[in-house]
Amino acid sequence: MVSQQFLLQEIEIPEGISLTFSEFYRYDPSLEFTKDLSEKYLSEDLFQASFDEGQLIIDMGWYGDQSTNKGQFKVLVIYASDWDFPVITLYAKSLSEVTQILEKTLAHMVSEEFN
Repeated sequence: MVSQQFLLQEIEIPEGISLTFSEFYRYDPSLEFTKDLSEKYLSEDLFQASFDEGQLIIDMGWYGDQSTNKGQFKVLVIYASDWDFPVITLYAKSLSEVTQILEKTLAHMVSEEFN
């Protein structure tokens, strides 16, 4: 039985980015793994935000076997709803690493360099 509760992970979302959903909790499978916690807090649908009227989607989830902890977080940047060919795919093993990747990716989306 899962008794430990985790809060949602805070993500800095720049102005101009719309949060679609967040089920991204402060659970770090690289440090706190149990099968029950992974089944409760990890899925392919943890976080999604959009930019440029939905033309760019930043999507993050956990992919792998929750029962053995063999997997990783995956961050995708999708353009024009083309899920078969992401613009960018980034991987992370830990909560801190994926949080950093998400925040840098979101910031880059609204930067002058990208527009």
